[in-house]
Amino acid sequence: MEDQKNVATAGDQKLGNETMPAISYTDMGNKFTILFDPKTHLPAAIRTVDDDNIAGDSNYDLVLTTGSRSAA
Repeated sequence: MEDQKNVATAGDQKLGNETMPAISYTDMGNKFTILFDPKTHLPAAIRTVDDDNIAGDSNYDLVLTTGSRSAA
């Protein structure tokens, strides 16, 4: 986080049916794309990409929610 060259704009990204603004963050050679909820301005998802020359590239998304949980 101390080195600003690790952070860059990533343009708008699709998450489901929504388009969200995003940034990219690189740490130790690993690139993460952070998508922001345009309503709350909070992170909505963190994306990594698996580059595969045979099966094709795949997005892996960690989707963050603020929903409440009920006790069972």
